[in-house]
Amino acid sequence: MAFKQSFLKNLLLSLKSSKKTMTLNERKHAINSEVARRLVIKRTKVLRRMIPGGELLDEISLLHEAMDYVVHLHAQVDVLRRVTKAVWRSNKSSEGFAQLKEGTIQISGL
Repeated sequence: MAFKQSFLKNLLLSLKSSKKTMTLNERKHAINSEVARRLVIKRTKVLRRMIPGGELLDEISLLHEAMDYVVHLHAQVDVLRRVTKAVWRSNKSSEGFAQLKEGTIQISGL
């Protein structure tokens, strides 16, 4: 937070010292643009670390690779959910079979 405040203070000082007199709206726009630019740079750095091989890609390729990577991860999650469900069903049916074999299942109405 202190970094952001000092950054904004320095930005305001540099805007005030510029030769052109800026209106309040122009200063606000300049500040917002600079904050947005720095935020994009920061998030791009994080994305580069998350995507395999992202350090070697330009920004456009990085975004394409990130979209492909998210689709790939989504497919992996779907496969793991299906495997988990199949294992769970298999365990439930084998437990029922084991109980039937042992004679521990009680059938209602008999």
